[in-house]
Amino acid sequence: MEWKNELTRMLGITYPLIQAPMLGITTPAMVAAVSNSGGMGSLPVGGLPPEKITALIREVKGLTQQPFAVNLFVYEPAAHYDRKIFDDMQEFLQFLYGANRLAAAPVEFR
Repeated sequence: MEWKNELTRMLGITYPLIQAPMLGITTPAMVAAVSNSGGMGSLPVGGLPPEKITALIREVKGLTQQPFAVNLFVYEPAAHYDRKIFDDMQEFLQFLYGANRLAAAPVEFR
C-alpha cells in the first residue's frame, strides 16, 4: 500500500492517520506517541485556560520533534446556558464512559 500522498506530504507525516483529540482522555504522551510513530497526534485544549494550554503544548514538544495538531475551540460563548440540557448531556456521557469502561470526571457547569 502506498502511504505517501498529498495529505502526508502537507502535514509532514508518514501515515495518513490523525489521532482524534479526545478532551479528558488524550494525554501529551499519547499525542507524542502517535506523532513519533508517523501519524498526526492531536492535543485537545477546548475550553482550557491559556496557561494550561501552554503547559500541555510544551509537554508534547518535550516528547516529540514531530508535527502534532492542537484542537482549539474558537467561538462566541452563549449568552445563556440551559442547565437541563447540560445535565442531560453529562448524564449521557457518564453512561457512555461507563459502558466502555472509561473513567472521566463530569464537567462542571459554569
